[in-house]
Amino acid sequence: MHEGIYEPPIVLIVDDDIPITEVLALVVEGLGYQPLVAWNGQQALALARKHWPSHVSTGQSLCLRT
Repeated sequence: MHEGIYEPPIVLIVDDDIPITEVLALVVEGLGYQPLVAWNGQQALALARKHWPSHVSTGQSLCLRT
């Protein structure tokens, strides 16, 4: 982050239901946060490691498969 430049907190939205993630992303953005969307656990981990979100919202049936 550069001094004097505001960067909104990042919210990682994780769900395999694409319409739900789209709506949540719009709501999160409207509240002044920066949404990041992942559709599975592996994507979520990769995004979380790269962007260090302030908050994470996950779907109930989400699991990580190796």
